[in-house]
Amino acid sequence: MSMAIISDVHAKESDSEEYKLLLRFLKHKKTTEAREIFLLGDIFEFMCGRRSLYYQKFSEYFDILASLIKEGRVIHYFEGNHDFHLKELYANYFKLKNINTNDIGNFKIHYGALELERFGKKFMFAHGDEIFFDGVIYPIYKKTIMSFPIKKAMQVIPDDVLDTLGEIASNLSKGIRRRKNLDYSFIRNNFRDKVALLATKKKYDVVVLGHVHVQDNFVSDIKNFQYQYLNNGHITETHSFIYISDEGREEFVRI
Repeated sequence: MSMAIISDVHAKESDSEEYKLLLRFLKHKKTTEAREIFLLGDIFEFMCGRRSLYYQKFSEYFDILASLIKEGRVIHYFEGNHDFHLKELYANYFKLKNINTNDIGNFKIHYGALELERFGKKFMFAHGDEIFFDGVIYPIYKKTIMSFPIKKAMQVIPDDVLDTLGEIASNLSKGIRRRKNLDYSFIRNNFRDKVALLATKKKYDVVVLGHVHVQDNFVSDIKNFQYQYLNNGHITETHSFIYISDEGREEFVRI
């Protein structure tokens, strides 16, 4: 059961490099022939709520998704910290396109980690933000933006105000990513440490995450338990996605 996996595209505009890379991923032969497609969060720089303007702004993306699920591909969309409260957005789109109930079942939205048994191994998929951040502030922030009141507020806030909020969030995020003194080796090692604790505790053979924008394919053995950690990184830097073949072999595929 082959898989095509991507995260952290951060597509903002329909003419952006990030959006073009997202479309290239969705059109790639390995993706269109994969049994399962995983979108591990932050696919868009800011997408929130059921705003129909997204259908026009990213029309080719939505059309490709519709075609893929009609062809029997199972798509897993994980909400990240840049794209959330999306269930109604996709449900309304598929309804507009008159996609039947069975096909709609091929599109699954996840709000946290997903465990799957594949190739005789126990996999865990997630965006990864809830794993990376320690302390109190970020969990409170994440709980707040995912709350029911925020979901309702996003439905009534005018589009121009929501766009402004999205622009602010985007600039803050880019500012962090562009810091010259950002220690990516520390981030990689920190995430590996957290994955080690998670994998050994839950007995995950393979952990697949996004969020930290650092590509990784790391295999370790702790107390005779071997696990693997995969992360595609930020697409504009890696120009690749993760592909796992029907035989369970993984690779980073260039796009």
